[in-house]
Amino acid sequence: MVPGPRKRILCVDDQEEFWELLSVALPSYSIKPAYTFAEGLELARTQFFDLYVLDNWLPDGWGVDLCRQIRDFDWNTPVVFVSGAAYTADHEKALEAGATAYLNKPVDLINLEAVIGKLVQSADAKILEAKSIELAALSEAIRESSAGLRALSAGARERSRLANSRHREVAYAAFMRSGGARGSFERLWPDILDELP
Repeated sequence: MVPGPRKRILCVDDQEEFWELLSVALPSYSIKPAYTFAEGLELARTQFFDLYVLDNWLPDGWGVDLCRQIRDFDWNTPVVFVSGAAYTADHEKALEAGATAYLNKPVDLINLEAVIGKLVQSADAKILEAKSIELAALSEAIRESSAGLRALSAGARERSRLANSRHREVAYAAFMRSGGARGSFERLWPDILDELP
């Protein structure tokens, strides 16, 4: 069996040595580093990741605010804080903003690897169920709109493009509501239509 692509982690931390530490601790993952809040948010919006690792203290903002903004468009991908902000209030604010876990620096690498492995494995377990619900929603959306797509005409191509865009939105919403991660949807989407009955 050919292994799939490596899971991708966005690490937003202004300490380069932490990026290197993460790469050493998690050699089976692809680590994408970001130094600032702005850079991290841009990468999170324009690329997809299987997990986010955030520091709470960033040169241009707070990790809690970054987590909150990520949750606006990526509802279910795990977010792990690894930060020197170690007060209970820091933990609580991060969890309220949508974080999945919070570890204090200096971090125990074995614990970090275990937490990340468990979160990624848990997200993977939800993918099959999410994909099934996504396929059902997509199949229903296609059935509802198929009558208007049967005729071929100059305008039919544009209607078809708009319908496919709508189908993708329906599938994405169903997938995300059922616990799927944004990165998994992006990887799976091109193959979805082939699996429809």
